[in-house]
Parts: sequence; structure tokens; C-alpha cells
Amino acid sequence: MATVRRLRGYPVVINKWASWCKPCQEEFPMLRRMSAKYGDRVAFIGLNARDSNKKARAFLRKNPTLYPHVIDPSEQISSALRANRGFPSTIFLDRDANIVSVSIGSFPTETKLEQAIRRYVLPDRPDGPAGTG
Repeated sequence: MATVRRLRGYPVVINKWASWCKPCQEEFPMLRRMSAKYGDRVAFIGLNARDSNKKARAFLRKNPTLYPHVIDPSEQISSALRANRGFPSTIFLDRDANIVSVSIGSFPTETKLEQAIRRYVLPDRPDGPAGTG
């Protein structure tokens, strides 16, 4: 995915979603807030899969984000990211674009999402997957 290659050097959170997915809709505001909170240190990307372009665009008009969205109608990108088993899915990539975790299903709370972001892409120790050491 070219978008991820351009972000090399930044940890990345990719969220696979669809406009018809109720858990995706419920999780979307949490991702928007986390991207606003961590957007200077973590890149966020939306991955719209198995959706109609028209419905996805309408959903994004009502739920705008500061991060870009990629269309994945047949889940080819999702498959490459090991996230083709359910909706929503969240993929965590380290600074070298390596997959460090894939979470299938929605995060039950914003706290759980934030814990996953901190664990997988912003660990406290400098030698972690997103560390500089």
C-alpha cells in the first residue's frame, strides 16, 4: 500500500471499516479522537472495505476525519494486512511498516483503544517496536 510506504518512520494505525457495519460506526468517534490526540506521533489510515463508494463517501461526510481513507472493495489490502476476518479490524504497524498486531472486532471503550495504541505503536521503552533505540 503506497500510503503506508510514504509513512515509513511513523507508527501507523489502520482501521478497516464499512458504512454498513454498526460496530464500525460506534468505534469511529473513538478513532477520530485518538487521531487528534496522537496524530503528531502516529499516522492513522481508514481502510474502507466491501462497501459502496457512494455510501462510504456519505458516511465520511457525516463523520469527517483528519486522516485519509483508502478503498478496498474486494479486501485485497485487508488480506495483505491479515485483517480480512471481520469488521472492524485495527492493524498496528511499527515505524518500519511491520505488522505488530491485528485486532479483529471493535474496541469496547476508548481506554482499551488507547491502551492498544500505546502498547503496539507507542511503547514506553525505547527499544520497543516504535522506539528510536
